[in-house]
Amino acid sequence: MWRDLLSRFGQASQLVVSMQHSMHVDAHLDRVLDQFAPSTIWKYVATVRQFMSTCNDSGIDPVNITPVQLADLLMTASLAKSTDGGSSHQTTIKALRWCAKMAQITTWDFFYDPIVDSFLKQKRLIDRKEAPPLPLWTIVQFERRVLMSSCPESQVIILGSFLLMCWTSMRFADMQRVSLKSFVYDPHSLRGTCWRSKTTVRGQPFGLVSSGLMSEGSFTWALKFLWTMDQILTRLHLDDLDFVLPAFRDDLLVVPLEPMSYASALQHLRKFIHAPWRTLDSPIKHLSLNYSLHSLKVTFLSWSNQLAEKILPELRMLQGHHRSSAHQSMRLYSRDDVLGALRRQTILRKELLRGWRPMIPLHRGGQLPMVEPAVQIELFRKQADDLSLTWFACQDHTPLPAPEPQTNELGDSSDSSASSDSESSTASADPAPPTRAPPQHTAGASDDKYC
Repeated sequence: MWRDLLSRFGQASQLVVSMQHSMHVDAHLDRVLDQFAPSTIWKYVATVRQFMSTCNDSGIDPVNITPVQLADLLMTASLAKSTDGGSSHQTTIKALRWCAKMAQITTWDFFYDPIVDSFLKQKRLIDRKEAPPLPLWTIVQFERRVLMSSCPESQVIILGSFLLMCWTSMRFADMQRVSLKSFVYDPHSLRGTCWRSKTTVRGQPFGLVSSGLMSEGSFTWALKFLWTMDQILTRLHLDDLDFVLPAFRDDLLVVPLEPMSYASALQHLRKFIHAPWRTLDSPIKHLSLNYSLHSLKVTFLSWSNQLAEKILPELRMLQGHHRSSAHQSMRLYSRDDVLGALRRQTILRKELLRGWRPMIPLHRGGQLPMVEPAVQIELFRKQADDLSLTWFACQDHTPLPAPEPQTNELGDSSDSSASSDSESSTASADPAPPTRAPPQHTAGASDDKYC
């Protein structure tokens, strides 16, 4: 797409002119874009191509366009955006500025003209749409489903990937740039490295507390997720995989493996928010369209902000993969950027088990009113002696320390008849049911069989 776009500019691009006689054109062009994330390149190039197509349809030469003609096109595009899905003013101008700089288009030196710049400086207040954090009820349902022995392979991988995004506060695109060979699992944490993220080309380490919210023993959702992925990679004889969430079609793994698309992952998220494996209706089934994949990233960040008196801003920045200029040297020589995030997650987990509940923040964008469903967190203790990882690097499984005693909480009234769930009939067939401590009940089927 980038080379095709440059060919449209021809001699108007100084970048094209300067490399006419080079023997390594492709290598030079790749290096020019190497500082940008692939998603950013695709977005900007697609926007510029759409803009040039609009110019041609309007009888305007896109290379020699004037500021007034550009302003007129932006106004026309805003009127047609609702029907043709065009880009916003801000996106179009940013993409054109980026292209003018990268391709060195001398005739596009007017993009900072006052009439063009005015489109980026609107004084009219607009309600900005944001992705709200997921309710605690949803996170608990995802984790409980992964722990069920009846959970199919596809749901273990998809729900496990969603939980991974929640605990690590990674973007979906960043999660799809993770080498599975970088995963290191121990009884207390799962750590890895994103080989490239939206904010850095040097990669970003991440980590999560492997116990999740419901496990006291060494058998956790993270271990089952890794074990299932371990079976897939071993079965397919793969040496490495540079993305976490593979594509599924009709609940079957697509072979050879390919990364799941954003649209497909969003469809799965909104479907699983309903918790379709339960017989009881979801208390948030009418709100699924409010959430996006970005909701997974912001969930734990939002909860941490509500515990500002116990979670320091520096720990929250580490969880969100932000960098503080005041601590760059200290962080450079610390050698492990994930310890702060693990400490923050431990504090958050401890408060949730004590009975603290996050509130849904005031969201913008005109979404439906949202209320946090009541939920109790049910704890299970089971050791993982029967699960072994051969593909991933891991240490011996030892029991996790028991949490502090919990306070009494109000249960979710909508799940008071949870024993009627479809999984409850098989609970008695489990030869080694997990020991529950303390004996509380959570939203969903409290008698489900856990593997």
